[in-house]
Amino acid sequence: MQRFIAIIAGAIITSAFGIFVVIAQAQLVFVPFFTPTRIEIEGLESQYPANGSMAYTISLKGYGSNCIAFEASIFRVDVSLPQGEERVAYFGQKQDCRVIDVSQGQYNYSKSFSYVGNAVLGKSGDYKVEAEVVDQITGHDYVGMRFFTIV
Repeated sequence: MQRFIAIIAGAIITSAFGIFVVIAQAQLVFVPFFTPTRIEIEGLESQYPANGSMAYTISLKGYGSNCIAFEASIFRVDVSLPQGEERVAYFGQKQDCRVIDVSQGQYNYSKSFSYVGNAVLGKSGDYKVEAEVVDQITGHDYVGMRFFTIV
């Protein structure tokens, strides 16, 4: 009888732990080591008119330190270019970890972008938005990428 109770207790504990991990993976709760960090690019359409306008937001979801380095770029993708792509827009921001109180917790970082006219949207073709975040405390590097077309 004690063996049966031990087996049932082990099954319940294993099931509870499995449910906890699934909830953390779904980002319903934020727990170190179980919550995956991801970059979300929201509001980006698949197609834009040349010389038009666009707006989107890049958000960091997950768990880590508040000391991050963030970079976002838009590249025009063209195999005829020397590198196969040309950067047409860039934003970068790096926290100085020496002057802030470093803490661990849920990421709370979003940055919105909007572009109008021919400086970024002037040439038709294929483009990609690429965002990279480096947690300067843990050293973890996260990259998000989405593609769109200008017609």
